[in-house]
Amino acid sequence: MEKVSTNYTNWFVQENVYTARTSLDNPTDEVVFYPHRAAFTNKILNQDTLPFLSISHGNFRIFFAGNTYAAAHLPEIKEQIAFAFSNALQILNVEKYNRGITLILFESVEEMQAFTGVRAQGGIAYAEFDAGLFPITATRRPQFKHEIFHIISLNAWGPSGCRLLIEGSAVYADNECHIENPIPTINAYYLQSN
Repeated sequence: MEKVSTNYTNWFVQENVYTARTSLDNPTDEVVFYPHRAAFTNKILNQDTLPFLSISHGNFRIFFAGNTYAAAHLPEIKEQIAFAFSNALQILNVEKYNRGITLILFESVEEMQAFTGVRAQGGIAYAEFDAGLFPITATRRPQFKHEIFHIISLNAWGPSGCRLLIEGSAVYADNECHIENPIPTINAYYLQSN
């Protein structure tokens, strides 16, 4: 019983130290990248088979390989994520969002799947780790608006048990169905053709 009590006391002290070191006493306008206990992104970024470069852009830390389609198109990618960020804030009616977001850009769907075990064509959001993973290729549009919306909405508003709300709002934020075709246009076509 004494050992259990000592372990609990040590754990409680450690939790208080962690909370104190990772919480801000005063609000800040600076972008803050918070640590995560189970840092999923660290497992990807700190492995020794495929190294990544990184840049910072607004609320984002973007990781990519130097010899890829993503590296050659960084100005367009920066524009797309800046729009996705402001679009999400506007839809959610959130004035400020100061959490840093990590984006990891992979060379292909297969490369991303090798690291995550998930085969996703447009991207994956891990809101609990402030992270989004995207395959960036010449043949597929990355779904920045959809996945960044997930990250911001789940952190700003909290989780929801309603999958329709979570996915429906992200689809609304994206407003495209894998091609440059707005969802209202697709809905209008369905209504006109019964």
